[in-house]
Amino acid sequence: MDESSIGDEWNSGESLAVTLVDQDLNKNTLSDEDMTLTTHQTLIPSLQIGSPISLEDDSTFEGATMTCGTFNKICTIASIVAPHDKQSTMVQLTIPETTVADYRSLIDGASFVYLNYDLSEVATSLGVITLTDATGDALTAASATGGNSGFVALGAILPVGSTDLVETESIAINFTESDPPLATVDDYLYADIFTFGDRNNNAIYRFLLEESDDNSATFEGDVEFVMLNQINNDLAGTYSGITATSDSITIIVHEDLTDEDSPRINYLDLGSDGVSTQIADQVAAPSHSGVVTFDSANYKTADTVVVTVDDQDLNTDSELLDVYITSENDHVGENAGDSTAYVLDITFNDVLWQDGQDQGGSAGSPDDGLKHSGFTLVETDVDSGIFVGSFQVPATYFGNNATQTTTGTDIEVNYNDHRDASGETIEVGAGASINANTGSVSFDRNVYPVPWGNETDSERFSLHATAAEPATVTSLSLAQGNVTVHVSVTDADYDVSAFGEDSISDTTVVLKIERGSDEVTVATFGNSTYPIYETSPSSGVFEYDATVGYRSGPDNASCPSVFSTGLCLTR
Repeated sequence: MDESSIGDEWNSGESLAVTLVDQDLNKNTLSDEDMTLTTHQTLIPSLQIGSPISLEDDSTFEGATMTCGTFNKICTIASIVAPHDKQSTMVQLTIPETTVADYRSLIDGASFVYLNYDLSEVATSLGVITLTDATGDALTAASATGGNSGFVALGAILPVGSTDLVETESIAINFTESDPPLATVDDYLYADIFTFGDRNNNAIYRFLLEESDDNSATFEGDVEFVMLNQINNDLAGTYSGITATSDSITIIVHEDLTDEDSPRINYLDLGSDGVSTQIADQVAAPSHSGVVTFDSANYKTADTVVVTVDDQDLNTDSELLDVYITSENDHVGENAGDSTAYVLDITFNDVLWQDGQDQGGSAGSPDDGLKHSGFTLVETDVDSGIFVGSFQVPATYFGNNATQTTTGTDIEVNYNDHRDASGETIEVGAGASINANTGSVSFDRNVYPVPWGNETDSERFSLHATAAEPATVTSLSLAQGNVTVHVSVTDADYDVSAFGEDSISDTTVVLKIERGSDEVTVATFGNSTYPIYETSPSSGVFEYDATVGYRSGPDNASCPSVFSTGLCLTR
């Protein structure tokens, strides 16, 4: 098992190269040869996890005795009983070492039970499958056929006492048939009972390796594993999709398998001394402690929050991007059969971010949950084990039976790590603050020029010193000189659209001119009548231009007498 093919450690979804070098298997130097069940049988390498039920030397096929491989449990017919002369009857495999009670014990805690078998050399047409005791009393409900070979979910086990079966009797695997079996001496077969569940894993896998080239005597294949998590452990497709016999194997890992529990491939090698010797190699299949993070320690309303989950155990397919979507309950990656089993959630002040109506709010509640935000965890690469999702901080959320502002709250992401590095289930999280920003207002300069205007011929500002004109002629006088004041309001709280023009229209900004105790309001803006607009899509700076004329100031004794009937700034 070549660890160098996958890096430092073997992770869920990664394909690990398997290589067997044995000149004894190189029968034809002119071609590359593949290991097959027909030609290699007991030489085929195998990998076993847990204690599946498999055929043993004392098992029989329709009364025929068998010898079975020490590690791979592939059996060959040793002797044949009288020819089978029945039609449309039954083919039976007996396993004397396993009783009905043993079978019940094996599947205790298992959610899925499968029969993995290959009887293609010994039978022509097999049908419905049933487990019974030795005398034929049903132990399971009937299961659909998988043909002469297959991987078939077994029917539900029948309660104790529901039939005449005897708990201490050995079990038998029965197939209906339309033709008599055709077994001959040295024909191969195997049959195993696999069990799977969150903490239950019993299975055996067989490697049909392929020679790399003519006369190389190097036989190659690969194996990858799927780590069970809170989502896939309850899905039949997780287990029905494994590959149990092939050059490319997919196995199930239910917790950290390290040290003596590491997945191990065994090969029974016939040495030059004529003695068969076990050769094996193993590689640890560890679980990992997941980490979840925010991209910032502080956010404000409408900020984009990026959530990152780093956990190799969530990478269940090395050829596809794994994706975890948000359910109607606003849980990310919720198990369809168990609402308490999900990948992560988002809370504000420890209140789950859900649709307000779902939490008892009125119909049409404006408070939408995580699902409405479109949040989805997507793997960054097909085998990275790093998942990223984002959402925008809402202005409000529903909590304590009322709509609450998110400003001033603590936001948390809670990740349910189904298997940490020690194989246990824990919850980890990250937190950040939702804060408001202190706004500010400023002019575009510290000193402005004085505005001026035209009153009478004697009070006009001439273009030059010698310019003189009648009162009715103004072409030789300067035009009225208004001053434009640029007011900037800086407040990131109003920058709520990342790529759009935002505005301030719910407050009041007052521009005044003061002289002593007198003052005049020049402009009022930032309200619905006179909104002010952002200078660029994400600047958080809002600007208003106000015009100040020579009559815009307060009327008091400081003004020249000629302006006593109006307002002024200065002469």
